[in-house]
Amino acid sequence: MTWVDNKDFKHQRDIQNEMTTLRKERMKLGLSMSEVSRRSGVPFRTWQKWELGTRRTPDLAFKLLKGIESNIY
Repeated sequence: MTWVDNKDFKHQRDIQNEMTTLRKERMKLGLSMSEVSRRSGVPFRTWQKWELGTRRTPDLAFKLLKGIESNIY
């Protein structure tokens, strides 16, 4: 395995961890992706891509979930 391959693997693993964590946090709130999307103002497809790991999850996603949990959104 080359250094580049190892770097790519680490990046992929980071994305996997983010998507798993994001999904778990949403599910703890008992919300569907549609509900989170509506309440946060984030397009459904964007939220879906964050959870699927096809798009890097920004810190904002976790802040939005905290806001939803606190009934800010």
